[in-house]
Amino acid sequence: MVGRQYDCLINPLGAVRSTFEKVVATGADPTSFDGKDWGVSDLFREYLFQNEAVSQVSILTHSTVKWAQANLLVRFCGMIQGMLGNECYVGPYKVRF
Repeated sequence: MVGRQYDCLINPLGAVRSTFEKVVATGADPTSFDGKDWGVSDLFREYLFQNEAVSQVSILTHSTVKWAQANLLVRFCGMIQGMLGNECYVGPYKVRF
């Protein structure tokens, strides 16, 4: 595997970073992308579902967690319950001097 497919599966954070850097290189202001993903969803949707690569993504379970490596793309089935509070994430920002 080479190119985008390799990045999406082995280095998903690098694929996200690369997509973000391409958008910023166009001269767009990253702070104007409030609530947008710079095309990351389309990138992974195309790779995983249109190319049928979702079967190559490991499923994370109690028995497979010992083989999971850091920063790899995995699938996980679970249920979220007992949320105690809201979580807040910071989007991109630009430092101005």
